[in-house]
Amino acid sequence: MEDYTELNRAIIEGVGGADNVINVIHCATRLRFTLRDETKADRGPRPTGAPSRRCGASSAPSRPPAPSRCSLATG
Repeated sequence: MEDYTELNRAIIEGVGGADNVINVIHCATRLRFTLRDETKADRGPRPTGAPSRRCGASSAPSRPPAPSRCSLATG
């Protein structure tokens, strides 16, 4: 079994730390975070091969964007 400790640390750091996370849910390809403060999430350039991320948008086109929601695509 692989050790995902460093990946977990990078993800939590990238969303502004554990204290910034209100809720997180997952599906097959994404982690969806509800954050206290979206401005703490890292929106800088991604390293090659890093998961894509999107903040302030809903994946459902019929719903208005929720400013505190972020998605991290993992696959």
